[in-house]
Amino acid sequence: MQSRWYQSEATEALMKSLEDKDCHPIVVAPTGSGKSLMICDFIDAYLTKNPTDNVLVLSHVKEILRQDYDALEEYFERFIDIGLYSSGMKSRTVKKITVAG
Repeated sequence: MQSRWYQSEATEALMKSLEDKDCHPIVVAPTGSGKSLMICDFIDAYLTKNPTDNVLVLSHVKEILRQDYDALEEYFERFIDIGLYSSGMKSRTVKKITVAG
């Protein structure tokens, strides 16, 4: 799936903000704007620059956990293992990228 211009700009701005160790960035986007794809694009860019790091994606809603997990699985096409850590979803799998609640 191709990112929209504002999704690409959000990813680029987030990556740039990580250069400042005192910055604690946040991305805010409305419903339907493709936040799951933005998460995937950001993680891809981040792991390209930091290949030895692991990534934790957090949410407090089970439906969003499933949505993000599914999006990451599809985006990375099994080239990177995706874990799901959620007692409500009866899974405690930790991988290179882990979606957790």
